[in-house]
Amino acid sequence: RLFRSRMWRHVLPVSLAATVATAFVAPRILPPAASPRASGRRVTPTAIGDMFARLGFGGSPFETATPAAFDASRTPTWQQLQQMWEEDASPEEKDVLSLREAGRGPPHAKAALRLFDAADETEPDVTLYRDTAAWCPYCQKVWLTLEELRVPYKVDKVPMSCYGDKPRWFREISPSGQIPIAKIDGQIINESNDIILALLRKYQGTGEHRRLFDFEDARAQQLLRLERQLFSTWMRWVTSPGGPRQRAAFVETLEQVEQALREGSGAKEGRNPGKDAKVFFLGGDQMSLVDIQFVPFVERMAASVLYYKGLQLRGGKEGGQFPWLEAWFRSMEDSPSYQATRSDHFTNAHSLPPQIGGCFPDGDTRDDLGDIQAEIDGKNGAWVIPLPPDAEVLEPAALGAGPGKDDGVFRREAAASILSNHESIVRFACRALGKPGFPPARAEYSDPNATPNESFTPYVD
Repeated sequence: RLFRSRMWRHVLPVSLAATVATAFVAPRILPPAASPRASGRRVTPTAIGDMFARLGFGGSPFETATPAAFDASRTPTWQQLQQMWEEDASPEEKDVLSLREAGRGPPHAKAALRLFDAADETEPDVTLYRDTAAWCPYCQKVWLTLEELRVPYKVDKVPMSCYGDKPRWFREISPSGQIPIAKIDGQIINESNDIILALLRKYQGTGEHRRLFDFEDARAQQLLRLERQLFSTWMRWVTSPGGPRQRAAFVETLEQVEQALREGSGAKEGRNPGKDAKVFFLGGDQMSLVDIQFVPFVERMAASVLYYKGLQLRGGKEGGQFPWLEAWFRSMEDSPSYQATRSDHFTNAHSLPPQIGGCFPDGDTRDDLGDIQAEIDGKNGAWVIPLPPDAEVLEPAALGAGPGKDDGVFRREAAASILSNHESIVRFACRALGKPGFPPARAEYSDPNATPNESFTPYVD
């Protein structure tokens, strides 16, 4: 669940890396407890998640520090871990990377080439320039459109402005630095909606490319206006200490969305969707452009109003206020293209504020908000596999994880990601014990100019 989230693809806190690695290794190798000392204080390795307690110093995480000596003789090497993965992984899991590099297989945030059913020698006419971390909602709209149209495309990645400077080569093709942009038949197109319009006009309804939108459909146009209305009420509330009036405006608009989903499914007023019903704004059993326009921001709404305002949109613990919205989310999550582009509550709650200038926390009560934030932040065992049933959590389990599922698949996916990128992960994690960058970064979890304290590299490794 965590490794399919976009936060993990860009930021990997040491505590999470250690947790996943421990879960993977524990059945085979359990290193003995050690008791190194640093600055005269005992360092105990039992609390892996508490980095500073383990290292035995307090105060600012950016103070000068040196690692304690420790015995790693019983710790498995990366080569040993790789061998363990090879023994446990299925043939399909082993083929994923080679298929992805060839432009085949299921969609993925790391894919730089997508060919679908085109020949191997195909040179795509489309290049999408999107953000490195896959956090940009406007990029997500274009990405989903390309996947649903099955248009061969290439991907180049640059950071969002709040997570680092754009490279010079990108400024040459996009002086403003905005993303996404796309190159279609050699022409540079800015703005997500303009890119989508160009893709629809060129591809939809031709060959294997299905139709996503009817420009003459009055109801579809009305729904797109409703999406903008929902966005506005959410933005006003989440970015300010809004009181009951702003909350009520947002909920009222959500109820209109709920009604629109019910009407799109042809259900009578007062009826709830069936357990496995396919629910989309324009009906049918596949997403349309209307769903694609809604989902990037509604996904972020579900996380942000829960984390900062205490309002739960999705099902699960104390959920169920918006059953048609939940059925729509479930229907979207059945799509491989949305599975690849979607995120989780933790990622969205923390990556959103730098993008929009901050989110204002004011839950119904501070205690309630604290409990909600603790669960979303993975405290008190909230991220421990096996995941609890959906009815017991605030965020429904993503992508088929949870009771009755093969959690080994997710463990191995997490292990494969760490194994393929462990050197960069270790160096990135050491920034927590180094020096912050200047000027200060707006992004809590990504300071592109921070300096790692590389004296801790062997310890973290």
